[in-house]
Amino acid sequence: TVDGLRVRHDLPDTWDGYRVRRQFRGAEYDITVRRAASHEQPGCLVDNVRWEGDVLPLAPAQSVQRVEILITRTSAQSVWDAETQTRHT
Repeated sequence: TVDGLRVRHDLPDTWDGYRVRRQFRGAEYDITVRRAASHEQPGCLVDNVRWEGDVLPLAPAQSVQRVEILITRTSAQSVWDAETQTRHT
């Protein structure tokens, strides 16, 4: 989007997680999606700072932005989906 990189994801029930690197507007996004451990709160962290919403902020050109998306163990839905009551397919 004009505002940033939209992240939509799905995690098969048999997977614990995955990692992808994406170039977007001159920056690199290092994205990890994984199931949260029992002591972790589901959600999204951008460079270790909690982020709300499914559009990641634009990173400066030539930078690397680290994104970690934690989803619940009982469902492949993220906290974003739970808050908006929608499921991305």
